[in-house]
Amino acid sequence: MASSTAECRTGTWKSRVHRAVGAPRVICVDGEVDAANAKLLGALLLATIRETPPQVLLDASALRFIDSSGIRELLRAQACAAMTGVAFGIVSPQPAVRRVFELTDVADLIVGTH
Repeated sequence: MASSTAECRTGTWKSRVHRAVGAPRVICVDGEVDAANAKLLGALLLATIRETPPQVLLDASALRFIDSSGIRELLRAQACAAMTGVAFGIVSPQPAVRRVFELTDVADLIVGTH
């Protein structure tokens, strides 16, 4: 099974996308997502979803901060995934980021907590 990893860096966060044929795409985000860079994360999520893998997972284990603009991009990604039949979820958020997800009703996207 072929697989690949791509990396993207901005001033406040970096990401890696792990790709393997027929497997979920895992996007690992390390750093902070805010108004200055949220659209870049959104573009990465949407591009990955448009590849129509069975599932796209955002690994938030190294995500230290996310503001409302980042939440907006997650919700856009969720809507796009639903329209294309791709499962979308978030795994392993840090406690502070999990709290933001809970306060903004995005916690339902967290996989493995129900």
